[in-house]
Amino acid sequence: EFWRDQGRGRCRMQTAADAKLAVRQLSGLYINGRSMYVSTSVPPAAGVREVAREAAPVVRCAADAVALAAAAAKRAEEEDWASGEWPGTRRVTFRDAAAETSEGFLRAQFELFGAVVSFELWRQSGGRSLGRGCCEFSSVAAAGRAISHLDGRFVDGCQLTVLPDYKPGSNLAAKVFFHNVDWTTTQGFLRSKFEEIGRVRWFELRVKWDGRSLGMGTCEFERTADAVACIELLSGTEIDGRTIYVEAYGPAS
Repeated sequence: EFWRDQGRGRCRMQTAADAKLAVRQLSGLYINGRSMYVSTSVPPAAGVREVAREAAPVVRCAADAVALAAAAAKRAEEEDWASGEWPGTRRVTFRDAAAETSEGFLRAQFELFGAVVSFELWRQSGGRSLGRGCCEFSSVAAAGRAISHLDGRFVDGCQLTVLPDYKPGSNLAAKVFFHNVDWTTTQGFLRSKFEEIGRVRWFELRVKWDGRSLGMGTCEFERTADAVACIELLSGTEIDGRTIYVEAYGPAS
């Protein structure tokens, strides 16, 4: 099934193993200008709290992550939270994720509870996941909802720990999204191109579960003016034989 007006759909595989393979191979791929997120699911009647069950061999594809994020944000706003339950921050940290869990799939679990501003899965120098990282949401409510529903949840056989992170959040106006980068281009070399324009606060080249580049990512500068200059100067230029495109960061980036 594909719900074209919503940019998402559902695919039932023959076995749970096939569903897991589809998640690892397809989640995070850049298709027609957007990142596609694939996660294991259960029938919609079970509700959002059951979406992360990995035993069900149903795969839900969200080519347009905006609709999913907006729906989750609306649910968060409508829920009557007691003031003592709010974490007081839009950022959360997580640990104890399986090393084999892909970045795209893990990010999709957090996006069920609100729009994600930035997501980091920390890795070893060789690209293998360390099973921990941080996620910044667009609202405090989304962060609280993620902590409430993801802390202690089993994902790919490992029990996640999700806690508030009180480090300063991102400056969205100083952040850009880039794509169409050659898969062989290293993060260090690519970052140096952005650093030629201004001081970089944070840089992420998104990768698949095996550490291979997805050819896209985000960069946050210390100054908003540098982000504007980056779009004007770097977008449309060639890096390692491919034209890189840079645009202002948005909820669908």
